[in-house]
Amino acid sequence: MTRNSPAPAPASSPADGPARALELPALGAAVEVVVEVPRGGFAKRDERGRVDFWSPLPCPYNYGRVPGSVAPDGAPLDVVLLGPRRPRGARVTAELLGIIDFVDGGLLDPKLVAAPADARVAPAWSGLDRFFRVYAALKRCLAAARGRRGETMFRGWTRHPVSRGREGRAATVNSRHDEVSSRYDEDGR
Repeated sequence: MTRNSPAPAPASSPADGPARALELPALGAAVEVVVEVPRGGFAKRDERGRVDFWSPLPCPYNYGRVPGSVAPDGAPLDVVLLGPRRPRGARVTAELLGIIDFVDGGLLDPKLVAAPADARVAPAWSGLDRFFRVYAALKRCLAAARGRRGETMFRGWTRHPVSRGREGRAATVNSRHDEVSSRYDEDGR
Protein backbone atom coordinates (compact mmCIF):
# COMPACT_ATOMS: atom_id res chain seq x y z
CA MET A 1 0.00 0.00 0.00
CA THR A 2 1.23 3.45 -0.79
CA ARG A 3 0.94 6.36 1.59
CA ASN A 4 1.62 9.84 0.36
CA SER A 5 2.04 12.96 2.38
CA PRO A 6 0.44 16.17 1.07
CA ALA A 7 1.57 17.31 -2.35
CA PRO A 8 5.33 17.64 -1.97
CA ALA A 9 7.08 20.84 -2.81
CA PRO A 10 9.93 20.33 -5.25
CA ALA A 11 13.35 20.15 -3.68
CA SER A 12 15.79 22.75 -4.89
CA SER A 13 19.45 22.14 -5.52
CA PRO A 14 21.80 24.07 -3.26
CA ALA A 15 23.94 26.65 -4.97
CA ASP A 16 27.15 25.09 -3.67
CA GLY A 17 27.08 21.97 -5.78
CA PRO A 18 25.39 20.00 -8.56
CA ALA A 19 22.57 17.57 -7.85
CA ARG A 20 23.30 13.90 -8.46
CA ALA A 21 20.95 11.41 -10.09
CA LEU A 22 20.28 8.16 -8.28
CA GLU A 23 18.76 4.91 -9.44
CA LEU A 24 16.88 3.33 -6.56
CA PRO A 25 16.78 -0.46 -6.21
CA ALA A 26 13.48 -2.21 -6.91
CA LEU A 27 11.19 -3.06 -4.03
CA GLY A 28 11.91 -6.64 -2.96
CA ALA A 29 15.54 -6.47 -4.15
CA ALA A 30 18.44 -7.63 -1.97
CA VAL A 31 20.60 -4.78 -0.65
CA GLU A 32 23.83 -4.89 1.34
CA VAL A 33 23.73 -2.75 4.49
CA VAL A 34 26.54 -1.57 6.78
CA VAL A 35 25.15 -0.60 10.20
CA GLU A 36 26.23 2.87 11.38
CA VAL A 37 23.84 3.32 14.33
CA PRO A 38 22.81 0.18 16.20
CA ARG A 39 19.20 -0.01 17.34
CA GLY A 40 19.04 1.93 20.64
CA GLY A 41 22.10 4.04 19.72
CA PHE A 42 22.38 7.83 19.91
CA ALA A 43 25.28 8.74 17.61
CA LYS A 44 25.53 8.52 13.84
CA ARG A 45 29.16 8.40 12.80
CA ASP A 46 30.72 9.04 9.42
CA GLU A 47 33.01 6.54 7.71
CA ARG A 48 36.00 7.85 9.71
CA GLY A 49 34.20 7.28 13.02
CA ARG A 50 33.52 10.96 13.76
CA VAL A 51 30.12 11.86 15.20
CA ASP A 52 27.94 13.26 12.40
CA PHE A 53 24.63 13.47 14.26
CA TRP A 54 23.75 13.05 17.94
CA SER A 55 20.13 12.26 18.76
CA PRO A 56 18.54 13.24 22.07
CA LEU A 57 16.50 10.03 21.78
CA PRO A 58 17.72 6.50 21.04
CA CYS A 59 17.23 5.35 17.47
CA PRO A 60 14.46 2.73 17.40
CA TYR A 61 16.01 1.05 14.33
CA ASN A 62 19.40 -0.05 13.08
CA TYR A 63 20.47 2.76 10.74
CA GLY A 64 23.09 2.31 8.07
CA ARG A 65 24.19 2.78 4.50
CA VAL A 66 24.56 0.92 1.22
CA PRO A 67 28.33 0.63 0.69
CA GLY A 68 29.61 2.08 -2.56
CA SER A 69 26.40 4.01 -3.27
CA VAL A 70 26.20 7.78 -3.63
CA ALA A 71 22.93 9.62 -2.93
CA PRO A 72 22.16 13.05 -4.43
CA ASP A 73 23.60 14.70 -1.29
CA GLY A 74 26.97 13.02 -1.92
CA ALA A 75 26.68 10.67 1.07
CA PRO A 76 26.01 6.93 0.81
CA LEU A 77 22.37 5.85 0.46
CA ASP A 78 20.76 5.52 3.93
CA VAL A 79 19.01 2.36 5.16
CA VAL A 80 16.69 1.68 8.09
CA LEU A 81 17.40 -1.96 8.93
CA LEU A 82 14.58 -3.64 10.81
CA GLY A 83 15.02 -6.54 13.19
CA PRO A 84 17.23 -7.18 16.21
CA ARG A 85 20.02 -4.83 17.25
CA ARG A 86 23.14 -5.18 15.12
CA PRO A 87 26.60 -3.93 16.12
CA ARG A 88 28.10 -0.87 14.45
CA GLY A 89 29.97 -2.01 11.33
CA ALA A 90 27.91 -5.19 10.83
CA ARG A 91 27.27 -6.10 7.19
CA VAL A 92 23.85 -7.53 6.46
CA THR A 93 22.10 -8.58 3.23
CA ALA A 94 18.48 -7.49 3.45
CA GLU A 95 15.27 -7.32 1.39
CA LEU A 96 14.12 -3.83 0.37
CA LEU A 97 10.63 -3.37 1.84
CA GLY A 98 10.07 0.33 1.23
CA ILE A 99 11.52 3.73 0.47
CA ILE A 100 11.18 6.82 2.65
CA ASP A 101 10.89 9.97 0.50
CA PHE A 102 13.02 12.50 2.41
CA VAL A 103 14.52 15.87 1.53
CA ASP A 104 17.59 17.06 3.44
CA GLY A 105 18.98 20.53 2.87
CA GLY A 106 17.07 20.86 -0.40
CA LEU A 107 18.33 17.57 -1.85
CA LEU A 108 16.38 14.36 -2.20
CA ASP A 109 17.76 11.94 0.38
CA PRO A 110 15.83 8.66 0.19
CA LYS A 111 15.99 6.19 3.06
CA LEU A 112 15.61 2.53 2.20
CA VAL A 113 13.64 0.35 4.64
CA ALA A 114 14.95 -3.22 4.67
CA ALA A 115 14.94 -6.41 6.73
CA PRO A 116 17.25 -9.42 6.67
CA ALA A 117 15.77 -12.24 4.59
CA ASP A 118 15.65 -14.56 7.59
CA ALA A 119 14.07 -12.01 9.96
CA ARG A 120 10.42 -12.33 10.85
CA VAL A 121 9.61 -8.65 11.22
CA ALA A 122 6.66 -6.62 10.07
CA PRO A 123 7.48 -2.96 9.56
CA ALA A 124 5.36 -0.62 11.65
CA TRP A 125 4.82 2.01 8.96
CA SER A 126 3.10 4.42 11.35
CA GLY A 127 6.19 4.22 13.60
CA LEU A 128 8.47 4.95 10.65
CA ASP A 129 6.22 7.86 9.71
CA ARG A 130 6.47 9.37 13.21
CA PHE A 131 10.21 8.71 13.44
CA PHE A 132 10.97 10.51 10.17
CA ARG A 133 8.74 13.47 11.00
CA VAL A 134 10.68 13.94 14.26
CA TYR A 135 14.00 13.24 12.50
CA ALA A 136 13.20 15.96 9.92
CA ALA A 137 12.49 18.46 12.72
CA LEU A 138 15.79 17.60 14.45
CA LYS A 139 17.69 17.87 11.16
CA ARG A 140 16.13 21.31 10.53
CA CYS A 141 17.37 22.45 13.96
CA LEU A 142 20.84 21.05 13.27
CA ALA A 143 20.96 22.75 9.85
CA ALA A 144 19.94 26.08 11.40
CA ALA A 145 22.64 25.74 14.09
CA ARG A 146 25.23 24.98 11.39
CA GLY A 147 24.01 27.89 9.21
CA ARG A 148 22.88 25.62 6.37
CA ARG A 149 20.00 26.43 4.05
CA GLY A 150 17.58 24.31 2.09
CA GLU A 151 14.34 22.58 2.93
CA THR A 152 14.37 19.44 5.09
CA MET A 153 11.22 17.32 5.30
CA PHE A 154 9.66 13.88 5.26
CA ARG A 155 7.43 13.56 2.18
CA GLY A 156 5.96 10.08 2.52
CA TRP A 157 6.93 6.55 1.62
CA THR A 158 6.44 3.61 -0.68
CA ARG A 159 6.25 0.10 0.65
CA HIS A 160 6.47 -3.37 -0.81
CA PRO A 161 3.04 -5.00 -1.28
CA VAL A 162 2.50 -8.02 0.97
CA SER A 163 6.20 -8.78 1.25
CA ARG A 164 6.72 -12.02 3.18
CA GLY A 165 3.17 -11.78 4.54
CA ARG A 166 3.55 -8.30 6.00
CA GLU A 167 0.52 -6.11 6.55
CA GLY A 168 -1.80 -8.76 5.03
CA ARG A 169 -3.29 -6.39 2.44
CA ALA A 170 -2.72 -6.29 -1.29
CA ALA A 171 -1.53 -2.94 -2.54
CA THR A 172 -0.28 -1.10 -5.57
CA VAL A 173 3.03 0.65 -5.14
CA ASN A 174 4.44 0.76 -8.64
CA SER A 175 3.10 4.20 -9.52
CA ARG A 176 4.45 5.81 -6.32
CA HIS A 177 7.79 3.94 -6.58
CA ASP A 178 8.12 5.01 -10.20
CA GLU A 179 7.27 8.60 -9.23
CA VAL A 180 9.88 8.65 -6.46
CA SER A 181 12.47 6.87 -8.62
CA SER A 182 11.91 9.20 -11.57
CA ARG A 183 12.50 12.24 -9.33
CA TYR A 184 15.94 10.88 -8.48
CA ASP A 185 16.69 9.78 -12.04
CA GLU A 186 15.64 13.03 -13.74
CA ASP A 187 17.07 15.72 -11.55
CA GLY A 188 18.69 14.15 -8.48
CA ARG A 189 16.92 16.63 -6.23
